Amino acid sequence: MGRRVVETIKNVLPPQRWRALRRATNRLRWLLKLGLLRQYGFPIARRPIRALRYVLWDPEVESFTYDLANAAAMAAFAAPILGVDIDQAARWIDEARTDPLLTRDRGFHWSTKRRQPLGNRTLWYLVIRATKPKLVVEAGVHEGLGSEMILVALRRNAAEGRPGKLISFDIHDDTGWLVAPELRHNWEFVLESTLTGMQRALRGRTVDLFIHETPHVHEFIVPEVATVARHADGRLIVLDTSGCTCPALEEICDACGARCHYFLDEPLDHIVRSNGTNLAVFDGDAIRRAAAAPHRQPARRRAVTLATAVVSKLVIALATCTDTLGASAEVAALATM
Repeated sequence: MGRRVVETIKNVLPPQRWRALRRATNRLRWLLKLGLLRQYGFPIARRPIRALRYVLWDPEVESFTYDLANAAAMAAFAAPILGVDIDQAARWIDEARTDPLLTRDRGFHWSTKRRQPLGNRTLWYLVIRATKPKLVVEAGVHEGLGSEMILVALRRNAAEGRPGKLISFDIHDDTGWLVAPELRHNWEFVLESTLTGMQRALRGRTVDLFIHETPHVHEFIVPEVATVARHADGRLIVLDTSGCTCPALEEICDACGARCHYFLDEPLDHIVRSNGTNLAVFDGDAIRRAAAAPHRQPARRRAVTLATAVVSKLVIALATCTDTLGASAEVAALATM
């Protein structure tokens, strides 16, 4: 019954209204959140109160925000790669975690927390403060916490005489609403897929840093990196949040003699387990040559990618089918909208 009601509403509503409705009922999607606890292996029996807090009222079912349990390890990981002092790296991490704009009370929203710790995005901030990029390209925006954090880091760089700009890509026009108005003058939002719009948007520009946040599969990562590589100069830094779930960046590194570094951040008192982040620093000439060469995904990799996609779709379908309480909540919410 719940499944049929959800499908009926989805077919009637415009896509943007449907997404808004789903976000508005996140706090009430109890069965879906219970499934996420099981998916991430959270010890429900040992920590029932924490599990209950998440299931009953937490608004996040994806793109999780959390405090870091291993911030010092992040500084030690990134400092030698970026060529900075560990103490300075730690100070930049503290800067991100205490910035007045990023730590502000955002008010009550059904789909987001009042305060949103940066989680794995803290590494992005550190990289931007250390490397002072003139142009950052972000693939995937969601609600805009990462975009806002990038813009804050760029504003601090500009105050030190090293300005930079952010270009972000997403296919939904209702993304990025978290970004503070005072930061938007330095933000170019491109409403188009990276696969069709990135080359045109970057024409005549030089990219220093690329952040991948679109679907974590070869079919996105490889063409995205190839496109930004054509616009790299002396150095290109790539941050890939697929972490351990997709080896595409590692394969690109192997092709051009670079090293793919991997950092696993540890969420503090949270139900989620991070996939980690891949970080690669490319020589501009080497990555352009690799991008120009045809990329053929190994047969085993193609099989793994296909299997992962199928399993992911099955998990999503199962969660949707069993989310009857959430569907009822969505119907109630629709009646009040």
